[in-house]
Amino acid sequence: MKIKVINNADDFGYSNAINYGIIDAHVQGILNSTTIMANMPGFEHAIQLYKQYSTLAIGVHCNLTCGNPLSNNNKLIDESTGCFFGRSRYYETDMDIDRQAIYNELTLQIDRVYAAGIRPTHLDSHHHIHTHPQILPILVELAEKYQLPLRNVTWLESQQAGNIFNCNYQPSLWYKNKDILSTNKILIDAYLDKCVPLDNYDDLDDIIVKQTIDRLEECRNKKIEVVEIMWHPAYLDKNICQHSSVNKPRIYELQALLSDKLRDYFKMNCVLCDFSELN
Repeated sequence: MKIKVINNADDFGYSNAINYGIIDAHVQGILNSTTIMANMPGFEHAIQLYKQYSTLAIGVHCNLTCGNPLSNNNKLIDESTGCFFGRSRYYETDMDIDRQAIYNELTLQIDRVYAAGIRPTHLDSHHHIHTHPQILPILVELAEKYQLPLRNVTWLESQQAGNIFNCNYQPSLWYKNKDILSTNKILIDAYLDKCVPLDNYDDLDDIIVKQTIDRLEECRNKKIEVVEIMWHPAYLDKNICQHSSVNKPRIYELQALLSDKLRDYFKMNCVLCDFSELN
């Protein structure tokens, strides 16, 4: 049985180096989907690249935790940095979450993508910030407003999800107008940093290829219908090295996506699709 797979790269538009990595993973490899960050410095560069390689499906990487907001609402900004609050700040008990400010900001981000001539295929979020219990309803409302699927990272009970992956979470996909948690539609992470010591990257691309194939085989055995694999391919630049918690592994994810072994496996066992093709 061939399994449907969405190979999605987060962070398109973060920087030029990430943009080039994503495009090479698409043109030369098996990446077929990405999500773009409308507020980041590399957004316009990403749009220029997309116009040259429009076969890449693009969703919106809704962002509240990196860079500067498109809106001018101070409630979203850390005064000490002038940028968005970091991810951890949203989980502190004294965080004042302004629902309207978040809704307005994310609306601006989504609208900027449409204005650039892109019809988004889906929504997800940077740092999975929409898993926050007060933010998830906002993303669900926006998904319904724009009639777009939303990556769901709701935690499933262990007996539901089984022990398929040695992973931080056991998510599924949330479809427009269908608030359904389904173990037949799940998300996995291409790179799990606890699999490899952070100071040892030798052969990391080979490890990523092996664990990806192993997990997909387990999905096929469990008759899982759709898998989204979350990738972060990139080349490196100063901005990534200084500001991203995941930096060097990105180049190994890129090499994994370009590998002949993974490409051959996909030809035999997988059907590439994107969110727009799912019922």
